[in-house]
Amino acid sequence: MFILKKLMGSLLKPLPLSLLLLGLGVVLYWAVTRHFKKQAGILGRRGLPVARALIIAGFTVLLVSSNGPFSRWLVAPLEELHPMYKGQPVSAVLVLGSYHHSAPDIPVTSYLEHDSLYRLAEGIRIALLHESIPLIVSGYAFRDSMSQAEAYRQVAVALGFPAERIKLVESGRDTFEEMQAVASIVGQQPFALVTSAYHMPRSMAAARQQALQPVAAPTWHKVKPVRGEGINFWLLMPSVSALKMTTRAVHEYLGMAWYKLSGRI
Repeated sequence: MFILKKLMGSLLKPLPLSLLLLGLGVVLYWAVTRHFKKQAGILGRRGLPVARALIIAGFTVLLVSSNGPFSRWLVAPLEELHPMYKGQPVSAVLVLGSYHHSAPDIPVTSYLEHDSLYRLAEGIRIALLHESIPLIVSGYAFRDSMSQAEAYRQVAVALGFPAERIKLVESGRDTFEEMQAVASIVGQQPFALVTSAYHMPRSMAAARQQALQPVAAPTWHKVKPVRGEGINFWLLMPSVSALKMTTRAVHEYLGMAWYKLSGRI
């Protein structure tokens, strides 16, 4: 079920979805034109409009998903729901896992990918504000011999954070399982929950489902005030950064939908 969920979630993201629609459209167009030339049957008359519609839909998904205002419109409601951490008293700091890739011939700071480095940096910052509270780092080993939690630990120690204050949670494969695993450590005490701003709504809901007391500590905000006045026409241009932002938003909305359907939030 876990692998199936990951597979379906990946296929429904903007880029794979657009490529799937384009591919189906091109293959159908090729098949129909060959059949049409030979027999001029019903397949040719009905198949060509469907093929064109699939190709147009594929291009539309790609263009809309890579549009700056559209991606910001999707992400903003997720990021605005929880404000930044403002020094509330907490008993621990939990940094949720993301992605990493370890290798012997690169520095440990290069192990962390995507959101991971931002999450760890904010976790360390908050932990240093409170004397002696533990820094809990989470994440399992998916396609790496090293777990995400261990990668976090090595980077934190390399940056000077005391190793004795770090606790590892290596069993959780997703946000909900991470909350289940950390429950025995934090108990009913308030703790700082550190994750990406767009991921915070689902994380807070999953923590509360476990009757935990999370204090939101979002980081790596993607929607930031636009510099200058007037319209920034560069945002209207299709871009890879906008496509990535849309992909993250779609991932979160799909994740929340799955969690609600499965009773996790």
